[in-house]
Amino acid sequence: MSCNGVIPLDYDSRRPAEGPPGACPHCGAPLDEHVRAMFNWVEIDQVPRGDARAVLPLALGALALLAALVAGVLWLLG
Repeated sequence: MSCNGVIPLDYDSRRPAEGPPGACPHCGAPLDEHVRAMFNWVEIDQVPRGDARAVLPLALGALALLAALVAGVLWLLG
């Protein structure tokens, strides 16, 4: 957040929460919906969206290596 303004949270746990505000009502800076700064601590409670894509090439490479090893063992046995 660019400022230390307080954004009031009107939340009733019996109803679904509304989406986060897109910008700070005080300074207009865009707000990250995954970060909540609450008085004396900052809480990041959700994994960023890009983590799975970063690991995908490594997982596909490991899967290809495993498939090649299985094919090699089957070729040697058959």
